[in-house]
Amino acid sequence: MSIPVIQGLHRHPAGATLGDRMSKAIDQASKLDGSEHVDAFNDSLSRGLADFDVRQRLAFTTLWSLPSPHGSGFMNKLLGGWELTNVTILQSGPPFSVICTASFKPVFDTATPPNVIGNTGCDYNADGTNYDRPNTPSFGNTKTELSRSDYLGGIFGCGGTALCGSIFPSPGLQEGNLGRNTFHGPGFANTDFSVIKNLKIPWFIGGEGANLQFRTEFFNVFNRVNLTQVNSDIANLSNFGKSTGTYPARDIQFALRIAF
Repeated sequence: MSIPVIQGLHRHPAGATLGDRMSKAIDQASKLDGSEHVDAFNDSLSRGLADFDVRQRLAFTTLWSLPSPHGSGFMNKLLGGWELTNVTILQSGPPFSVICTASFKPVFDTATPPNVIGNTGCDYNADGTNYDRPNTPSFGNTKTELSRSDYLGGIFGCGGTALCGSIFPSPGLQEGNLGRNTFHGPGFANTDFSVIKNLKIPWFIGGEGANLQFRTEFFNVFNRVNLTQVNSDIANLSNFGKSTGTYPARDIQFALRIAF
């Protein structure tokens, strides 16, 4: 069993609505149903950042109760009881591994019987598990200072051509030396915003009445384009190194809530 190792700083001030985190999570596998172990006899090859590792994260919420006019007349009911609230999350991108899911394609010599002397596919160690990592490319095992346009066009700069496969060298008839989860996907920034109107109403039981709350809720209020994780499979040349999906755009909903 793989046991995650959590390193870093966590701060949670008592009573505060602002939270920030700088941390690092390391494990050997983050999925119970995944094929993250490239060698069952050498767990160290799979030791790296956990899939859920998010190095920087800032989350905060605010609630502002707007001042109500004095008195108990019509203007008080109209202008009183309003609240504005938001939940905002800003975080860096999670890590991902560059892999190749193509099958083993052996190259034989002319001997009788023939010997396997090479491989033009993936599954580099020919163990039947098509989830192997290549060798480390010439630019290293990470990419930094990436923009959203980089993720849309492909962070490895090969434009969905055969060059994508050659950027990451084939290790031959063995596992590659590129580590697990060394690259990072796009970050995430989102604000949900609500406008709330509270109105005191009579109720059937007791003398305290009830609170009728009308809520207008804006999810992703700024309609920011948040990209999903990068396609990391070399075998998928057209999308390799690209973010091809987005999280939901702005969504608005209305709700009624009665508290009694």
